[in-house]
Amino acid sequence: MGTDTPSYLEQFIPTINKNKWFAFGELLVDEIRVQSLVEESVTESFFDQLETARLAIQIPPYDLSQAIVSVKHYIAQIDSGPPKGTLILNDVRDILQKGLAKPFTDANLGSTNKIIEDTIYSIRLIAGEGPFRGDRDQLIESIRKFSGLYLVVFQYQEPIDTVLATFLALSFYDISTEEDHDRLFSQICTLCAEFQTLTNAMINERKLGELVTPADVERLFTRYKERFQQYIDDPLWAPFKFPLTENEITRLRNKLKLRFNQLPSIFESMVLKVKYGGVNDELRTKTRSEIARTIQQLLPQTAFLRKPNYPGVSCRHRGTYGFAAVIEGPLYIEGERPREKFKAMRYFHMGHRLEEVVKRERELAHRSRLQSTALPTEIPDESED
Repeated sequence: MGTDTPSYLEQFIPTINKNKWFAFGELLVDEIRVQSLVEESVTESFFDQLETARLAIQIPPYDLSQAIVSVKHYIAQIDSGPPKGTLILNDVRDILQKGLAKPFTDANLGSTNKIIEDTIYSIRLIAGEGPFRGDRDQLIESIRKFSGLYLVVFQYQEPIDTVLATFLALSFYDISTEEDHDRLFSQICTLCAEFQTLTNAMINERKLGELVTPADVERLFTRYKERFQQYIDDPLWAPFKFPLTENEITRLRNKLKLRFNQLPSIFESMVLKVKYGGVNDELRTKTRSEIARTIQQLLPQTAFLRKPNYPGVSCRHRGTYGFAAVIEGPLYIEGERPREKFKAMRYFHMGHRLEEVVKRERELAHRSRLQSTALPTEIPDESED
């Protein structure tokens, strides 16, 4: 490969990461190092990239003995119903009616009656008859925002009832405490401090202080910490309720590192623009926007840690609007293991603590799809039930 070796590696590294060929990648880079095809600093950089990508996705078995009290209690009660509260199903129906009214009216989608009854039907199957815990006014406002974003992002290509029932039911099962919320926010603030320091160091190294000051960087990180707090306070956003595990922190830190590693090339282009065109407001705005776009990844990357790897489940984040989620339905059907399927959706709360539950349910869903699409045969296979 000769002098082109670094560029070949740059092109090949994404393929290695995408296919999780980390062992192969390490052997390749090590062989290049042994043969002295590139400088040592180059191979160290590529080793670091591979390790960062590996740590961003590695999920070891979870040790429940290390869990905090609320998590231990949640998992111990995984097969039980939600805690008792004061909201009966008619209250839930009223909450849905009021929460969906404005988004449906604004979008000219007509009556919400079918959506509401389908949502109630699913809630009965996965959470029972209640009464459920929850703040009526908070839930109405949360459903209004949730359904409005759903319309913007997914445009109701998939009926909203399944995902709405899932996130409402998750809010009924939520036993996270204020202490849990504070600890989660503290973890996020710690990560923000790390990357804020890194960002300032990259700016100072390139002498771009006239474009972006430490105060500018502080404001950008503060903006997204405040948005994160809003999701913690939102009853429907299940991924932001329980503290991160050590593995989730490691994965999140490395996912963010992959994003922030893209900033140096952007800053280098700014150096050239300053050199030949000087500092101006347009360049300041563009530089801050690039930093903000990178910091913004804090929200989706945290949420995606707890998105169950289950067919038909999707989450998206639109910077201007926020989060939206969709779950293809119908998912919860009487006689077709609705509570077991919902147990897999509780990954939104617990993340990789429920990895084995989701894996089992995913395999069952895959098997069911194969059976439903299989061509009928004249002689049934008696080896299967």
